[in-house]
Formats: sequence, structure tokens, C-alpha cells
Amino acid sequence: MCITATNDTSNLDKFSSLFDIIGSYKTAQAQRQAANYNAAVLENNAAIIDMQKKQSATKAEIERKRFQEQVAKQVAKGRTNYAAGNVALGSGSPADWEVDMATQEADNLLWLDYNEELNQWGYGVQADNLRQQASMTRKAGSQAYTSGLLETGKSILGAAKLHGFKFG
Repeated sequence: MCITATNDTSNLDKFSSLFDIIGSYKTAQAQRQAANYNAAVLENNAAIIDMQKKQSATKAEIERKRFQEQVAKQVAKGRTNYAAGNVALGSGSPADWEVDMATQEADNLLWLDYNEELNQWGYGVQADNLRQQASMTRKAGSQAYTSGLLETGKSILGAAKLHGFKFG
């Protein structure tokens, strides 16, 4: 068997056209798959932030209760100390002291609540942003896929023209 070299490149042109078509299609698929994967990662990160948000709320509630317990212990200790000193608890300095403690407790609780509201808002914004990025990433992948399909169609039409296929 003898292999002869010729100048006929029509088979090469056909293979080249076929590879253009397959390459365009596979590229479109890969871009869509990559975008979907990246979107899934973003949504997973948003879910993690949602968990952090819940943990933060739980932690804030625990801190709030601990603080209230500490204040209650301080008030009880103060009352005990005043009683041990034979000071009447319903009037004068002891009463003023309890009002001050209650006011400080209320102020501190307001600050704890305010800080937790800011944390919750921040977690919510961060999770929403990640979900929006995921949506945009999916749309970009869809657009890349559509563009790849159009490129595939262009390759098919170019190959048909190159190889003498007649339309109509």
C-alpha cells in the first residue's frame, strides 16, 4: 500500500469545519456549566451567611440574658449590702441606686439590640448581594451559551457554503 500526497484539501476542510462546529458547541456548554457552578458557589456562600445571621441572633439573645442576669445579681448584692448596713431599701440612696441600675440596664440593652440589628442588616445585605451575583452569573452563562450556539450555527452555515451545499 502506498500513500500519495495530493493537493486536495477538501477532506481537511471538512474535518476543519466539523471541528469548528464541535468546538463552538462544546465551548458554549462549558461556559454555561462554569457559570452554573459559580452561581451555585455564590448561593452556597449566601446560605452560609444566612446561618451566620441566625447564629448571631442566638448569640445576641444569650448575651442579652447574661447581661440581665449580671445586673440582677448586682442589684441583689447591692440590696444585701444595704440591708447589712441597716439602710432602709425603699428610700434615699438605695432607691436612687436601683433607679440608676435600671436605667443603665435599659440603656445597655438598647445598645445590644441596636448592634444586633446592624449585624442582622449586614448579614442580610451580604446574602442578598451574593444571591444577586449568582443570578447575574447564571444569566451571563446563559448568554454565553446562546452566543456559542449562534457561533455553532454560523460554523454550520459556513461549512455548508464551503462544501457546496445549496439552500432553497
